[in-house]
Amino acid sequence: MRSQESQPSGESRIIRQGKRRIGKLLGLQGYSTLDEDGIQVIDENRLYDAMASFLASKHFNERRGDILPRLPKLLDGCDFYWGYEYRDGQQQGLEATRQLLQAIDTAYYYHNPRQTGHHQSNNAHPLVRLDSTRSVQQAARYLEPFAIYGAFWSRVSKIVTAVSSALEIPYISGVSTSPELIGTPLFARTGLSSDGDARAAMLYYRELGIRHVAVLYINDSWGIHFHKALDNYANQWGIILEGFPYDPNQESIERSLIKIRDIEFRHVFAVMHNWREVLPVAYDQGVVGNPDYAWMTAETSALASRSFQLNRRDPEEAKLAKALHGIGTLNAYFTPNLAFEQAMGEFANNKTLQDEFIAIQEDPTIFENYTFPEYVSTGTATSIFDAVLALGITACNASNNLPDLFTGTQFYEALKTTSFRGVSGRVTFDPMTGVRVVIGEDVRYSVQYVALSEERSTSEMLRFESNIATIVQGDNNVTNTMHPFIYNDNTSNVPLPLPPIEGMELNLLPVGVQAFGYLVAGMELLFSLLCFLWTALNRNVFVLKASQPFFLCQLCVGLAITSLSIFTWSLPLTSTVQTTVKTNVNGHITALAFNSSDDTAGLDTACMSTFWLVFVGFSIVFSALASKTWRLHQLLQTGSSLRRSRITVFDCMWPLYVSLSINVTLLLCITLISPLQYERVKMSNFDAYGRSLESFGACQPANGGMFYLLSGTLVSLNVLGVALVTWITYKLRHAPVDFSDAYNLALTMMSLLETLSLGGPLLVVVEDDPAAFYMVGSSLIGIGCMTILVLVFVPKFMGRKRHHRVQSVVNALHPRNVSGKRHGGSPLPSSASSVSGDPVAAGRMPVFRQKKAIR
Repeated sequence: MRSQESQPSGESRIIRQGKRRIGKLLGLQGYSTLDEDGIQVIDENRLYDAMASFLASKHFNERRGDILPRLPKLLDGCDFYWGYEYRDGQQQGLEATRQLLQAIDTAYYYHNPRQTGHHQSNNAHPLVRLDSTRSVQQAARYLEPFAIYGAFWSRVSKIVTAVSSALEIPYISGVSTSPELIGTPLFARTGLSSDGDARAAMLYYRELGIRHVAVLYINDSWGIHFHKALDNYANQWGIILEGFPYDPNQESIERSLIKIRDIEFRHVFAVMHNWREVLPVAYDQGVVGNPDYAWMTAETSALASRSFQLNRRDPEEAKLAKALHGIGTLNAYFTPNLAFEQAMGEFANNKTLQDEFIAIQEDPTIFENYTFPEYVSTGTATSIFDAVLALGITACNASNNLPDLFTGTQFYEALKTTSFRGVSGRVTFDPMTGVRVVIGEDVRYSVQYVALSEERSTSEMLRFESNIATIVQGDNNVTNTMHPFIYNDNTSNVPLPLPPIEGMELNLLPVGVQAFGYLVAGMELLFSLLCFLWTALNRNVFVLKASQPFFLCQLCVGLAITSLSIFTWSLPLTSTVQTTVKTNVNGHITALAFNSSDDTAGLDTACMSTFWLVFVGFSIVFSALASKTWRLHQLLQTGSSLRRSRITVFDCMWPLYVSLSINVTLLLCITLISPLQYERVKMSNFDAYGRSLESFGACQPANGGMFYLLSGTLVSLNVLGVALVTWITYKLRHAPVDFSDAYNLALTMMSLLETLSLGGPLLVVVEDDPAAFYMVGSSLIGIGCMTILVLVFVPKFMGRKRHHRVQSVVNALHPRNVSGKRHGGSPLPSSASSVSGDPVAAGRMPVFRQKKAIR
């Protein structure tokens, strides 16, 4: 071989034929593989990728605009044409490199016949004498390759570019996604990098709420760099990743799959070249084709092809079909171009196109008696079409300032500045590395499921159904579900990421503690009801009438409402619903319910109901006490004027209006902005996977910041109101007891303030112990309510009895019952014979004040 002597560095491989400039484009992708028997067979998906590259060169040379209408305008006035030669690299690095060197040697020996013993009849350049009517293909036949359309696999491109860059031949690939290729001299690509695939995969898992993923990857440059990118994004988004490399042999594959089985991560992301050699072993190990596992494979769009099928009668393929059922595949996704899809579809039925494609093959014998299959989108054909088109547009772009006969290095520098809209979206290259820069909606990836379809299958062949379940947009972290993903169990239920926890300690509220709370609440309800009825039946008795019966009844209603909160509070603490609530980086809440038979909506309602009952009940109780205090204050303020004034109940209702308005408004804000929701709170007892083995039910805010702001404002305003009324009642503590029970009101308000001050910190201390939290909370509610009832109503009972005794004395001294004479016949003093209607306590001077009409 003479490849090392092919062309001096810096010299152009472009030739001029008449008014045309011609360069040779060499295709090395490869569309065949060797089967187990060493027989060369055609891979249909790679075949149509090769056809896409041919179609691009054809449309460029013919200046056609039926796929890209703007292409003729872009090429207007351009005199450059490609001669395309395709050599089957068989998807192997060494074979593709051999084909490249052979193409260079063929051209070298043609131009140097003396090296082979053959002499030309004229020393002139053989291409100069070619007639202008000769085809571009014929003119470029013996040219050295000027540019290479490269391999599908990164491992192949890595080997070939080591040689092509040394020979100053630009190399472009429509796929080859490995980050390792970035920075390779004279390398460019229009496909998306595997870094983008890795980002999309981890984004998809994050949106599903999956935090544990096993990665099975081929131990080569593509697999290693793919796993590194996956690990980078997993760390960024809090996903625990375990990687298991394998070499392409049975022993290594089995060893890695056993490790995956032992670690028990149920979601597996596979980066593999040949899924046929991996999935049967995985099926035997029970980690695929199993409802407990969910697999996702990278860059395996062939699995989603409608033409994909397996032989039902072959036991190995039948087993493979079971392994594939419910598997997923992640691929770059470009918006379908209908004109391109139609043009590709013509190949199966257009004999002329087939013949033209076969004519560019260096060795067309593999196509003898071959029937071209129906075209099915490969997922990569669009970026391959744009790769070849980018080479032509670069050569024709006047703004590149290329000389007529440019070199490979000059051409590559111009390629990096090329930008156009192709069938895969906007094609723009990084000016430093030559890899494609993707913007906006062009950065998308599809997640497709593969499910065995009995409807499409026959007695001979097993066929599959596949749909795009999710489109992952790489620029704004949004996933759009298009079809439900079908897993191995034929449902859309996402398998658990880890085996279920056995013996989970739920720390449910003990029956005894719950009974205690219910007893406290029941007693409070009973006493509130009795006090309400007693007040209503004795409302005309002087002691109750002077203490304003309306507000006493309001007080009982508020205490009853508050005591109801003890019942609703216990519901989340006794629930067995197991949910894990997570918040992603966008603030969206994602939840995985492990017990779907329970309804968490009812528990969420119970959480907010407790909050409403406590504060609405408290508001009614507080406003009743405040109204009584305000009414007394008004009486004493006007008492010195010695004139009658009338203050009705409704004149003193403003504390109720203000308190309820403030409390209801803030409660509505909490309910709408950051409601309390049921959640099982993890405790510090974890298994090997970092999962808590203990939890307890609790009510947690949906948005902690807003909840604590609003609830803090709510509590502060209520405490401030209690403190203010306590201060007023303290000032009125010397008012006549019979008219106001101000002294008892002061004690009540101070007791309520003390309960809030001491009980609040105590609740914070025991908040992680559900039983203690509930017992302390229900006790505080019970103590607070019972204290108010005792301090307000017990004096009324005592006062009513005293009033009866005084009234008996008054009746005994009434003139109708007493002679009205002193012993000896002198009349009684008027002060003794006319007793005030208002009883005066023994030893207390009568106080004459302005009386207010009390309804």
